Amino acid sequence: MLKTLFDKYKISEKDQYEINQIFMIVNDEKKHKILANFELLAQKIQKIEEEIILEQNILLDNILPDIQKIIQK
Repeated sequence: MLKTLFDKYKISEKDQYEINQIFMIVNDEKKHKILANFELLAQKIQKIEEEIILEQNILLDNILPDIQKIIQK
């Protein structure tokens, strides 16, 4: 069931591994909640990934001028 959801929501291998690890240790009630709310979980994962990319771009934009200065020396 998880594999189908991973494919449907295009969950990365890293996130799949982490979700599987959590899924193995929680009780049946929590497993059911994870499955029932998987779309919301996938949306949160996507939002976090987008925020990480944004932060990476901001950091790169801030450091790029310094790198160019170092290269020109």
